[in-house]
Parts: sequence; structure tokens; C-alpha cells
Amino acid sequence: MNGKARRAIGKTATYVTLVIIILVLNLPFLSMLGTALKPSKDAMTVELFPSNPTFENFVNIFTNTNFPRYLLNSFIVAIVAMVLCTVFAATAGYVIARKSTFFFRSYGVTLLLLQMFPTILLLLPLFLIFKNLGLVNTIYALIITYTAMNLPFSIWLVRSFFSTIPTDLEEAARIDGCSQFKTFYKIILPLALPGLATVAIFTFVNSWNDYLMASLFLRSDDIYTLTVGLHSFINQHSFQWSNLMSASTVSVLPTVLFLVIAQKYLIQGLSAGATKG
Repeated sequence: MNGKARRAIGKTATYVTLVIIILVLNLPFLSMLGTALKPSKDAMTVELFPSNPTFENFVNIFTNTNFPRYLLNSFIVAIVAMVLCTVFAATAGYVIARKSTFFFRSYGVTLLLLQMFPTILLLLPLFLIFKNLGLVNTIYALIITYTAMNLPFSIWLVRSFFSTIPTDLEEAARIDGCSQFKTFYKIILPLALPGLATVAIFTFVNSWNDYLMASLFLRSDDIYTLTVGLHSFINQHSFQWSNLMSASTVSVLPTVLFLVIAQKYLIQGLSAGATKG
């Protein structure tokens, strides 16, 4: 057997092994999807996918439950938190990257230290603060919390990305008559798009998937987000497996699609942020 044949066999074996690993890792998701496609009476059968798949469970959660409201609430919270975090991270990260004073260098280190602070220790102080402000049982408490919790990493990442952009571009723009804001908006931001896209994805996914804060601040069914609303399919003495799996499948799709569409920017942003800073 020549070297070319051995390389072909090795490559084939590698691909087969990777496919098997991917299937094993995605088995819970495949099981969830298969259960969602089964009739309610067959939800607990051992077969992975039904012989006669049905979409009645998906129709049921959108017509006979409050799931559409949970979905809308999650979109509102995640998108608003994503926009706020991206805007604040872009402006703060740019200033920290361009200012080399002791204060800004220390602040950059503080951002990393904040990431090591256990989230569980913030629950009681946050609840008391929002209770005094009258924000408990409102989505505003979640938006503020998600924005604040994602900002340290986001600012640090964007700062690292801005540091890779040469200052010569800004100096040339100022010579041509551009103001500080116009230079930032017209020249720097387009170049920093991969880093900003990474921050947007990071914040959206974290906000969409969070359960801890949502379960702490939300009390009314009408303002539940998806992670809390899914518990409505779990009764005291029974589980609505078909509805639960259908709702879980739908709740996973936005993050998957978001990551697939923005995958290129995510890789570029993380790679650029790791090269300097």
C-alpha cells in the first residue's frame, strides 16, 4: 500500500470518527426533535424518530398555550440587551484602547476581574435594588441585568480589537477634515465590525439562554421569557413531553440560526481580539 492510499484511508477514518462524535454529541437534540414530531400518545416510546411524524405539537403550542408570548418576550429582552451592550462596548472599548493613562489601563484590568465575580452573589443585591426601584416583575430588570453582566467581557473584547486598528487611519481622517465622532463612525466602526458582531452574538445568546435571573425577577405569566415559560409545560403530577419538546426545539432555532449566519464574524472577532491587548 503506497503513501497516497494510506493518507486517503487515514482521512476517511478521521471523517468517520468525527461524524460519529458529532452524532453522539447531538443525540439529546435529535431525541428532542424526534419527540416533538411524535403524537402525544407516543411521546415516551423508545424510537428516536416516529414512522409517521406530525407537526400537531408545534401547532398546539402556538395556538393553545402562551408560548408565542414567551417567545416575543425573549426576543425583546435579548435584542434590546444586545443593542445596548454593543453600543456601550463600542464606545467604551474605543476610548480605553486609545487612552494609555494609568486610569484606563487599570480599568481594563478591572473588567477582567469582574468576570471572575460569582453571579450567584449578585442575586440578593440585585433583587433588593430592583425591588426598591419598582422594577421586579418587569422585563426592564432583565434588560439592565443582562446588559451589565455582559459589558465587562464585551468591552474587553472590543478594546482588544480596536487596539489592532492603526491610529494612522484616524490621523489621516483628521487631516482630511473629519471630526472625532465622524472618524469613529465612518472609519473605525466598519473596520471593527467582526468584533462588534462577536459582542452582539455573545450578548444575544447569553440573554436568550439565561434562566437564573429570569426566574428571580419575573412573576407573571405574561412577561415570562422562554426559559421560565417552558416550566408551564411541567405540571405537579405530569409532564407534557410533546409540548415541552416542541417548545424547546423552537427555542433553540433562533440561537442556532444566529450563530450560523454570523459565524464568520464570530471567528474573526475572537481571533483578532486574541492577537493583541
